[in-house]
Amino acid sequence: MRERRASEISCLRSLIAAIDNAQAVPLGALHQRYVVRQFGDDAVEVPRMLLSDAELDGLIDREISDRTAVARELRELGQAERAARLTEEVAVIERYVSARR
Repeated sequence: MRERRASEISCLRSLIAAIDNAQAVPLGALHQRYVVRQFGDDAVEVPRMLLSDAELDGLIDREISDRTAVARELRELGQAERAARLTEEVAVIERYVSARR
């Protein structure tokens, strides 16, 4: 972020949003509405599901595969610039993932 790489920042924010969505707790009759935060703050938040390493890896792999498939389709439709942008996003995600794995 300090280097102000807008496309990389956008890609990472998109990936964080996908992870955040995956951690959302489905609403239902047994849903616990709020929990006190663990670090002692009096504020409350809606509880989140914790993803296992396998679930997180699967989510990231799906994000990579989705971007790759869409880039391929865009190339076939003659939209090389948009396809290149998605291919760059895949490279960014893979760079961060390789450091994690």
